Amino acid sequence: MVERYGRGLADQDPAVNAGMAAEVERLGDELAEAREQLAATSEVLAVIGRSASDLQGVLETVVESARKLCGADAGHVLLVDGDRYRFAYGSGVTSEYREFIINNPLALDRGTLAGRVGLDRRATQIKDVLADPDYGRVDVQRVGGYRTIMGVPMLLDDEVVGVLLVWRTRVDPFSDRAVEVLTTFAAQAALAVRSVDLVSALESRTGELARKVNQLEALGAVGEAVSSSLNLTEVLTTIVTQAVLLSGTDGGSIYEFDEDAKEFRIRTVYGTSPEVLDTLSATG
Repeated sequence: MVERYGRGLADQDPAVNAGMAAEVERLGDELAEAREQLAATSEVLAVIGRSASDLQGVLETVVESARKLCGADAGHVLLVDGDRYRFAYGSGVTSEYREFIINNPLALDRGTLAGRVGLDRRATQIKDVLADPDYGRVDVQRVGGYRTIMGVPMLLDDEVVGVLLVWRTRVDPFSDRAVEVLTTFAAQAALAVRSVDLVSALESRTGELARKVNQLEALGAVGEAVSSSLNLTEVLTTIVTQAVLLSGTDGGSIYEFDEDAKEFRIRTVYGTSPEVLDTLSATG
């Protein structure tokens, strides 16, 4: 029975064997692509984890990975800045294109692929830019040299914060698989923007709290001086010292008005050189 079964497999239709081999090869290719995408995604997340405030580093990893996995000649990220898309990072683009797009940002309209992606909030591609009658930035195309271009919106809480784009310099449409890949990386790029915003907000809040703490400590030092000393000069010196430290200046002084002389006289100073003190006294 074993011998008969073995002969049965060997005697199968060659077309069936060829089909099975092709399917095995296809599944192997898909597995390799999935592993490559997983590795690239993990690398992006690792960059975000190492430095949440390094937006440029994250965008570099995102664009390089998306370009490679999508089989694109070039790719770049545009971030929303007011009523324009501003160039943030590019891979495979020439220095001429980079300079041109920086000096000539794209409007948020349907005249470009980026504009359409942002307005429609979905992945979009133009199979041949030169055959699209509604494409309005032939000047950008001329410098970039692209023909097929695809873009995906970077969304944060349903708000478009940017667009991730890849292109080919020949007419060669991107596959559905490439759309999925680009969508994944666009989400990660948006996450990087969110992380930077959160870090900036946290740093701002921390700085504000630090200033308040310094103010409270300064007020505490003044209050302690007032309560522990009847020496007015000592109290005034504490006040001017804390004022200089809080304001981040080089020095300060307190003047006292002399009723008899009808003029201001320096009572105490902090961080003031003898030469400056002499000048202040002469002009008091």
